[in-house]
Amino acid sequence: MSESLNRAPAVGVRGNWSSPSERPVFPSAAFEGNAGGGFEPAACVLCGHDDADLVYEAPDRLHGSPGRFRLVRCRTCTLLYLNPRPTRAAIGAYYPADYEPHRRHPDEMPPKERLDWRFAIWKRATAVERYSRRGRLLDVGCGSGDFLYGMRRRGWRTVGVELSPSTAEYARTRLALDVRTGELHEAKLRAASFDAVTLWDVIEHVHDPVGVLRQIRELLGPDGVLAMSTPDTSSLDSALLGRYWAGLDVPRHLYIFDRTTLATVLARAGLEPVGWRNFTGNYHTLRLSLGFVLDERVGSPGARRALRRLVGSPGARALCLPYSAVVNRLQRGPVVTVFARVASTPGQAESIAAGLGRRS
Repeated sequence: MSESLNRAPAVGVRGNWSSPSERPVFPSAAFEGNAGGGFEPAACVLCGHDDADLVYEAPDRLHGSPGRFRLVRCRTCTLLYLNPRPTRAAIGAYYPADYEPHRRHPDEMPPKERLDWRFAIWKRATAVERYSRRGRLLDVGCGSGDFLYGMRRRGWRTVGVELSPSTAEYARTRLALDVRTGELHEAKLRAASFDAVTLWDVIEHVHDPVGVLRQIRELLGPDGVLAMSTPDTSSLDSALLGRYWAGLDVPRHLYIFDRTTLATVLARAGLEPVGWRNFTGNYHTLRLSLGFVLDERVGSPGARRALRRLVGSPGARALCLPYSAVVNRLQRGPVVTVFARVASTPGQAESIAAGLGRRS
């Protein structure tokens, strides 16, 4: 890896905190070929090589934390990943208290936002039930528990795991859900005890995705299914919006997958894809991306505010409906969901990645 990919992120100060006392202390990076200051160099998690090309250098557009962050593409297996990346100890500083998945339950949201989230939960629930009977379900990275709450109402017996103590406590006290605080390996779950495990927009955040998926493989019961979603770097949104695409979300997203690299990471964990879906997501994500374009390309604050209001209007949302229909038809939506089971023959998983990564 060249020196330029290992140097410290440049520092610029902007943020979304209500007072200086609430502003987290961000790690300062000191890279001159060596890890330091809360950042570490990263090799490709799929193939182990560190020969990669710089694709994007971008700021934290969503929350404005200091720094510019580099996404590189592995020359061997094409995985897109953050390098250097925050260490496990440092990554928490980049998740403010109002981080989207940690927000209030949908019943406490404005009506339109609540409708969007409930529709998203319905899509996920019906997709899972195509592959599994209603039984015992584990949601890893369950946030405030809205998906678990909906699945319990549909007749599932639910368990969640959530890293954020306050968010997990909310799910337990307000929604009476069984949510364990901490990482998956700390949850003390019985092997082969779940009919379905869900991983919604989580795998791109973890430092060791192969390790997490291997733990999930051990938790799946006979004919159990994993349902996992993540931003798709081969999507039409990604192709059109480039470095402004909200799916990049550096530095919280450590990896950005496509179908081929998802099939590979599953294979390395001993799991075999059995189905794929691509969704356009909700308009909120596209609106975020367009807002990032305006922030950088429109100099006048007044014009920027006016255009942001226009992008967020019901009319703009309606104009995007034909685009969403085409994207759905082409299976090129910004979020890919894969359904996987334990590989039928031990040791064969590595050989299936290339074939199962094709669009179906």
